[in-house]
Amino acid sequence: MAGKSRAEAILIAQNRILQRLVEGAALNSALEQINAFVEGFLPHSVCSIMTVSPDGQSLALKAGARLPKPVQDLVAHFPIGEGMGVCGTAAYRRATVIARDTTTDPLLESVRDIIVGAGMRSLWSVPVFGRKRSASEPSRLLATFAVYRSQPHVPDEAERDIVAVAAQLVGMAIERHLDAEALGASESRYRALLDHARVVIWESLPTSFDYSYVSPFAEELLGFAPEDWLAPGFWSRQVHPDDLELARATSLREGREGRGYRLQYRMLARDGRVVWVDDKVTVVVENGQVVAHRGVLADISDVKQSQLAVAESELRLNVLSDLTRSVAYAGQVKPDGTLTIDWATPHFGSIGGFSRDELNVLGWKVLVHQGDQKRAQENLERAQAGETVRGHTRYVTKDGRIKHVLHYIAPLNPGVPGSQVIGAVVDVTEWKETEVALGESQERFREIAEAVNEVFWMVSVPDGALLYMSPAYERVWGRSLDRARSGDDGWDAGIHPDDRAAVLTSYHRFLAQPEVERFDVEYRVVRPDGEIRRIADCGTPVRNTDGKVYRVTGIARDVTEQRLLESKLMRSQKLEVIGRMAGGIAHDFNNWLTVIVGTCDLLRNGLAVNDARRQAVEQIEAAGQHAGALTRQLLAVSSRQMLTPHPLDLNEVVRRLEPMLRRLLGEDLVITTLLEANLRTIFADASQIEQVLINLAVNARDAMPARGRLLIETANTVLTGAGDGGTGALPAGGYVRLTVTDTGCGIPDEIRAHLFEPFFTTKAPGRGSGLGLATVLGIVRQSGGDVFVETRVGQGSSFRLMFPASDVACDTPPSPSIPPVSHHDGTLVLLVEDESAVRTVVRGILERRGYRVLEALDGPSAEIIAEAHRDSIQLVVTDVVMPGMCGRELADSLRATIPGVPILFTSGHTDEALLNHGIAQATEEFLQKPFTPQLLLAKVNSLLTR
Repeated sequence: MAGKSRAEAILIAQNRILQRLVEGAALNSALEQINAFVEGFLPHSVCSIMTVSPDGQSLALKAGARLPKPVQDLVAHFPIGEGMGVCGTAAYRRATVIARDTTTDPLLESVRDIIVGAGMRSLWSVPVFGRKRSASEPSRLLATFAVYRSQPHVPDEAERDIVAVAAQLVGMAIERHLDAEALGASESRYRALLDHARVVIWESLPTSFDYSYVSPFAEELLGFAPEDWLAPGFWSRQVHPDDLELARATSLREGREGRGYRLQYRMLARDGRVVWVDDKVTVVVENGQVVAHRGVLADISDVKQSQLAVAESELRLNVLSDLTRSVAYAGQVKPDGTLTIDWATPHFGSIGGFSRDELNVLGWKVLVHQGDQKRAQENLERAQAGETVRGHTRYVTKDGRIKHVLHYIAPLNPGVPGSQVIGAVVDVTEWKETEVALGESQERFREIAEAVNEVFWMVSVPDGALLYMSPAYERVWGRSLDRARSGDDGWDAGIHPDDRAAVLTSYHRFLAQPEVERFDVEYRVVRPDGEIRRIADCGTPVRNTDGKVYRVTGIARDVTEQRLLESKLMRSQKLEVIGRMAGGIAHDFNNWLTVIVGTCDLLRNGLAVNDARRQAVEQIEAAGQHAGALTRQLLAVSSRQMLTPHPLDLNEVVRRLEPMLRRLLGEDLVITTLLEANLRTIFADASQIEQVLINLAVNARDAMPARGRLLIETANTVLTGAGDGGTGALPAGGYVRLTVTDTGCGIPDEIRAHLFEPFFTTKAPGRGSGLGLATVLGIVRQSGGDVFVETRVGQGSSFRLMFPASDVACDTPPSPSIPPVSHHDGTLVLLVEDESAVRTVVRGILERRGYRVLEALDGPSAEIIAEAHRDSIQLVVTDVVMPGMCGRELADSLRATIPGVPILFTSGHTDEALLNHGIAQATEEFLQKPFTPQLLLAKVNSLLTR
């Protein structure tokens, strides 16, 4: 496979794998596809992927379907360490390990019989790393990628590059899988919290009081399934009639104002119970309109019952009114520190499972966790001394479960020391678990924020103080996160000076205008190492329950590569548009230019040398040829022109063109050539390469208006990777370099960015079309190469043209002159051309040389004429692209009718159109329009006399 085709195939295969990863392909499937990708480009190879265990001590086979069964069993689980085979050693060293011959390599001593017995004679393994978490930490080792071969082998550079691409893809697949697992676990925990919350979380429409969502606890609260709650009118039916009017009026009033509110009312359960609820409601406002109410509905029936119980006892009411609803008690502290409980709420045993009498027998410490007993004893003594104490305690229930409680204890008569105390216990186990889950969620957010390249930020309003900045800031900005957080080196410190004022103005305007819903700006940052990155930054306001903005959160994304790709895409699309335009107009232009040039030749031959009209005809002919050259330039820019490539010696091209270049540049400019001996050949069109040299010389002349020096060099060279600084990427391999260097004014950066754009020129109007360098790039790329530019303002420019080297010997250089044309009196030619004007001119040219001509305007009529004159027709001249039947189809038909008849194809179309009609390249039987009468006659003469 040719280098360019191979590179394109690798890129296509890589993009397919990336697409599968984006679409969420299973990890094993994605890894097997990566193995197949490498095996497809490395014949006689078998690949395997082994992932690192969570403890980092071993490897496990994850993908390697084509490995022999004994090898699969061997590497199913394999230790990591020095000398542990090739893969185990590569993982330990965190570096590539190659066993050229498995029969002798010492790393395979313990597994040689299995590896060699399976026919594996060489093996190399590459470690696979995840993305770097921070500048100070090494990249995480994820897996190893191994290649087995049946013969001793050392991988070359191209094979290493393919495996390096595969290793990157493996790392991306594994990290995507790990990220998905972590995200799924986080979502499951959030769902579990929602499903087990001991409150009803709900959402309703703003005016109808109909629920659109309720959490699972709704069924436990009232005995109605969640779908029953969603039925129209449910809330109005289940609110106690005595509370409905007040609850409805409060909801409407506060909802209209967009304010949150809180209500306590009674609801009717399915079994007839009356349930007191506490309803805390948030009003959701979007674009100034109330779109929903969201709330948390808690069962406060126990609180109401406690209030009624306290009402029966004035003493207990005064003391317990400030305590929690869950469990209340009163008792006496004995001299030995034990507590005897005299009174307790009926549901006393709901927290620990022990009744009041059991605790009085067993002692209260049986309920308290061993680690909290000392503190609990101290709290009891402080309460006995007259102090009110509260704190967090762990209880061990009767069935052995751990519960978290808030424990309140106080003297029965506050401020008076004594042995009588009262207390209350609130079960906060679920709250504690929620707090732990929240901490885990925050930790996961931290892990995600540290892993991604987007910079998350948060600032307070209105002071704009930085509340949070994610670690990606250091990777993108290249600056200290601690200094940014402290304000010593704010996030705006790295903004490009040309962008700073606009960015800060937009940012402060956003903070000062709460009604603005989005901060969205793109700017450049300059890293301390001088690298410039482009940032897309957007922020959104965060509002409290009153709708007031109190902070802003945002994400800053590094879009440097994205913008570069967009720029390349725009340039590519521009070239495609020009190419399609050129291809569209080339056919008609070339047909009419053929008519113009041919007619001028006929007119000139009929006029005397001193005839004034002859000069006018020659000017018309010259204008037509110039228009043809411009059309070819447009086609060259878009790489659509027909080429006649052959093995070519660049040294010979330079030597042949050097005298003309000296005349072109003039005596003030010195031309020097340094041509490497034994220069390798290239495969290119000689006339197009001459055009490239002329274009570069003309540009150099314009860059050196007074005096200067032009240096033309040739050299053999080898590329080992992607070209650096060029307009594209070249595959590794041998190349021939043609360098044209001038000592002119150089090219500023703002112009260099547009250097190869079609129609871009810095020359005065009328002095240039802007196609010179665009044509150079088009021709070189169509020849399989690329162009690299080095320039400094005031010191000149150097254009390096890289052509793939060829080992085919050079052809004899084509003669620059047209061979002599003889008369062929009476020779019968069949002319097939759908354009009548072209047909008339070509017929006139041929008849003037003594040919007899039969005309046909399309393929079917040509077949009829050929059948009638099958014994007389000696040559066919046909257009390629015609309506109905194309020239290739006609040629196949005519050769069946007139075996061996020579056929000359002509066309004004581009190479793309010709390929679609069966003409693979510019051969001896093809003539590109516009052509001169001399060139047409030479082609005809060549076909008739060979």
